[in-house]
Amino acid sequence: MADGGPRPDSPQRPPVEALSWRRQVPADAPFDARLFAEVTRHALGLPEALLPAAVIEAQQRSRQDTYQALHGSAEAWILELAGEPVGQILLETRQGELFIVDMALLPAVQGRGLGRRVIRTVQTMAAAGGRGIRAHVAAGNAACQAMMRACGMILHPDPGAAYWRLEWTPPPPR
Repeated sequence: MADGGPRPDSPQRPPVEALSWRRQVPADAPFDARLFAEVTRHALGLPEALLPAAVIEAQQRSRQDTYQALHGSAEAWILELAGEPVGQILLETRQGELFIVDMALLPAVQGRGLGRRVIRTVQTMAAAGGRGIRAHVAAGNAACQAMMRACGMILHPDPGAAYWRLEWTPPPPR
């Protein structure tokens, strides 16, 4: 390659990790709690001592109650690498679109392209049903916004709002 990087068939290129999806079940509650705690602490840049488990648990219960009230028909999926849970996505099928209610990856696996792969999978699912995708991302979460934009989602910033809307429209059928 002109840039001196490894060729796509080069043994130097890291192997693509097998990412699998499965429906979340009640036995996943400990992982869900761990994921929420790690992602929250990472996003806020706070150590466990400054954000105790009781606060995290209360926030998680509040989030679950809100999601149930607003997105009761959404389906929760656990994302796994080599059989180990590393993330979660909550998808709601609406008329004309798939709505990404929430998506999270453990901080230890972020930055490896997994989020893009998840979004690409959602795009394939949406396109198969002739649907678009919509998501709302925290206004300050530039990394997630950039990842979704790299997947072709259009960002609609709303200055002063806590969350910004992203949308994707499938290409027209051939």
